[in-house]
Amino acid sequence: MEKLVFLDLETGGLDPLRHPIVELAAIAVDAATFRELDSFNIKIQFDPKECTPRSLGNNKYDEEVWNMSALPDEMAAHLFAAFLERHATDQGYNRRTKEHFPLARLVAHNGESHDGPFLQGWYKRLGIQCPAARMTLCTKQKALFFFQENSTLPRPKNYQLGTLCDYFETEHRPSHHALDDIKATIELYQALVEHSSGLNVEQRDYLAALHQETGLSFRQLINQAINGLVEKKDLAA
Repeated sequence: MEKLVFLDLETGGLDPLRHPIVELAAIAVDAATFRELDSFNIKIQFDPKECTPRSLGNNKYDEEVWNMSALPDEMAAHLFAAFLERHATDQGYNRRTKEHFPLARLVAHNGESHDGPFLQGWYKRLGIQCPAARMTLCTKQKALFFFQENSTLPRPKNYQLGTLCDYFETEHRPSHHALDDIKATIELYQALVEHSSGLNVEQRDYLAALHQETGLSFRQLINQAINGLVEKKDLAA
């Protein structure tokens, strides 16, 4: 089974070299059906003096809650690494040790410019290997490509997560809490896939069932269906 791990970080600012990660959430899904397989959500200990005031606004930070439940960053990093390894479907290769190691595929909104660099920088500072692909798939970039390739559609006023979720009428909306934002990101990604492919949820579920039974990819299954229609119509391939 191919998997995707959707990620959201709440951080103490926008600079991955200076500002801490304060909350981390992830949901692993079946890449074909978006069925949720597992979830992860932790608060991380940090020094508020290292954060910008704006980053802790909107009721995101409650000192009492963090004092009771937040984990030391090294412990949090090891726990998240174990989560990623459980849902890794790719492999990396260490040329020095000549060993293969598991890599999870990450998806996030602003993933390539924000979540990915913050996560990789955090693990590097702690001296812990991050079992995730270095490049993070980005739903913002996916939306930019979608509207570029479908130029007749009205464009959203911006490409923020909340704006795009409103545009595609997803069930969840971002709230600046990590687990809420990640559910909104999953639904946005799913909406972009469905609008790009022209398939609705029921059709994707049907293809997913055929995929499990035959091992063929969605593209191969669709191509077989097209070829069958072509043969019935006695048309040239």
